[in-house]
Amino acid sequence: MRGRHVALVWQKELLDTIRDRRTLTMMIVVPLLLTPVLVLGPSVLRQSQEESQQQQLQSVAVVNGQEAPELLAFLRDSGLLRVVSVPNPEEALKEGRVQAVLLVPEGFAERLAREDEPPEVVLKFDISRSKSRTAHEKLAQLLRAYRERVVIERLQRRGLSPQLVQPFAVRSEVIEVEQRVSGFLLSMLLPLFLVLWAAVGGSQTAIDVTAGEKERGTLESLLVTPPRRSSFVVGKFLTITTVTLGATALSLAGFALSLALGKRFLPESEFFGRLGFALEPGVLLLLLGVMTLISAMMSALTFTLYLWTRNFKEAQTYASYLSFAVMFPAFYVAFTDPPTSLPAMLIPVYNVTVVIKELILGDVRWDHIGATLLSSGAYLVLSLALAVRVFQNERVLFRQ
Repeated sequence: MRGRHVALVWQKELLDTIRDRRTLTMMIVVPLLLTPVLVLGPSVLRQSQEESQQQQLQSVAVVNGQEAPELLAFLRDSGLLRVVSVPNPEEALKEGRVQAVLLVPEGFAERLAREDEPPEVVLKFDISRSKSRTAHEKLAQLLRAYRERVVIERLQRRGLSPQLVQPFAVRSEVIEVEQRVSGFLLSMLLPLFLVLWAAVGGSQTAIDVTAGEKERGTLESLLVTPPRRSSFVVGKFLTITTVTLGATALSLAGFALSLALGKRFLPESEFFGRLGFALEPGVLLLLLGVMTLISAMMSALTFTLYLWTRNFKEAQTYASYLSFAVMFPAFYVAFTDPPTSLPAMLIPVYNVTVVIKELILGDVRWDHIGATLLSSGAYLVLSLALAVRVFQNERVLFRQ
């Protein structure tokens, strides 16, 4: 293997990649634009839906409303709900004609007046409908307010202070370390995006330089040229790694753009409102180093995998399987407190996601970083060695 041959292969493949519109779209447009959509989209939709439903008047049916005239008047005067009468309230709830049903027991007002054993009211709602959930929240809030009013009236009749039912107040103060709080929020999303794009960011290029060349019939002529086949393997691998790193960097830029837009357009959002920290230079360098290694490892793995495939369509099928295989450990790490024993840190993708999450939280664990770098480097070397073996075996390379 000669460095000059490797550089020539890398330059040639990279030039072909730049000329390919599909690859450029996958490398530039998708990570830069799709990431803000995935980050901002759910928050925007949820906030707009919540605001819309809070402004609407949900319909609520009250069964035995005549037993609680004051409560019924309290609900109607609140302006939050619309109290309606329907023949069959529970059937109307199932059909969506009303959003909640309040069941008032017999003798409700009399039992309150006598101060007997507290009567029980029942709230019924459809958890599968967002409007019904909103109606339930509003109705529960109004019932708590009415209950407090009844308690205050009872105390006042006895000449007692309402403060008797609240002997002390509780105030919670959160001691926030800005990086930990912001990092916690970021650690639920950023590792997933980074690892996912490290896995699929260069997939289009990897498919094109392997299965694509087989279908175009250009791989046979390439193999009869003077450079060693290991030079072709390393050159193509460097091309895939370059594209993968570019896509990952653009994904990170898209994530930063989405956070900036979120702070501007969703200032009331807890997620976007509490983000704002910068990684220390040393931690940032560690994060970039880990991302470079995982990108290189995934590039070598995808190159070897697609080199084994028979055609372009089969390679695309494996690409979809690979993206799902990467997402499972990334999701698990992002939303749980994952095991961090030494054997666990040898699991590919899983270990990188754990380390990225720890670095974002400001927790530098050198044993985890060392195990991740060594194991990922070993997987990289093994993948490239297997790729060279496949490239040298034409019976496997051109299998039908």
